[in-house]
Amino acid sequence: MGVISFLLSVVGLITVLVGIVLFIVNLFRDREKRGKKHRIVLLSGASAFIIGLIGFITYLVNSDDVVQQEENDTEVIALETTEEDEEAEAADEEEPAPNKKESDKESNKDSKKQKSEKKKGTVLEDSKDILYDIFKSGDDPIDETIVSIEFDESDNSLMATVKGKDGWSDESIGRGFYEDSTIAYRQLSSDKRIDEVWISITFPMQDQYGNIEEEAVMETWMSRETMDKINWDNFNYANLLDVVDGQMVYPHFVQ
Repeated sequence: MGVISFLLSVVGLITVLVGIVLFIVNLFRDREKRGKKHRIVLLSGASAFIIGLIGFITYLVNSDDVVQQEENDTEVIALETTEEDEEAEAADEEEPAPNKKESDKESNKDSKKQKSEKKKGTVLEDSKDILYDIFKSGDDPIDETIVSIEFDESDNSLMATVKGKDGWSDESIGRGFYEDSTIAYRQLSSDKRIDEVWISITFPMQDQYGNIEEEAVMETWMSRETMDKINWDNFNYANLLDVVDGQMVYPHFVQ
C-alpha cells in the first residue's frame, strides 16, 4: 500500500507541475489566438493539477497511516518483551531457595574431607608439620625448631624434642612452654594413629660458671586415655601439669 501511494504521489506531482505550466502558458497567450483549442488545453491543465493534488494528498495521508502502524508495531513488540521479562522474573522468584541446613551439611562434609585429605603423610611427617607450626620462632627453619622426632610403631608412641621460644622473663617464657605444649597435645590427639605423646622442650641455660648450654627444661608425656578425657575446647593451659601422665620442669618456669 505504501509503494502504490508513493508512485501515485510522484505521478500526481509531475501532473501538477505539467498542469501548472500549461495553465500559465495559456493564460498569457495572445487573447486573439485563443480559441476552443486553448480552452481545452486550459481545462486539461487544471484537471491535471487537481488530480495530481489529490494524489499527493492521498500519499501524505497514507504515509501518516504507515508511520502510525510502525509505531503501534514497535509498542506491541516492547509490551511483549516486557511481559516476557516479568514472567521470567516471577519464575526466578518462585524457584525455592536452597535449604540452609543442607548447605551447611554439605559445607561440613567438604571441610572434613579436606582435613582428611590433608593427612596423607606418615605419622612422623604430619606430626613434624604440626610441631613446627606451633614451636617455630619467626622464620627459623624446621631443623632448628625440631631437634628430634621419633615414632615407635610397637606402642604407637611419639617422642619429640623441640626448642622453646624466648620471652621477657622466666614467667613469660614458662607460660609460653605451657601454652605451646597444650596446643601440641590438642592437635596431636586428633591423630588416632598415636597412642602416646612425649614432648621435651629445650632452652639455653647458663650455669654458675657462665657457660650456656641447650638443656631440656620441660618434659611431659600424655597417654591416649588422658588425651581423650580432656575437653580441649574448655581446657586451661595453666592446668597442664595437673593432667599429664608424667612431667619434669625447671623451677624457673613452673607456673
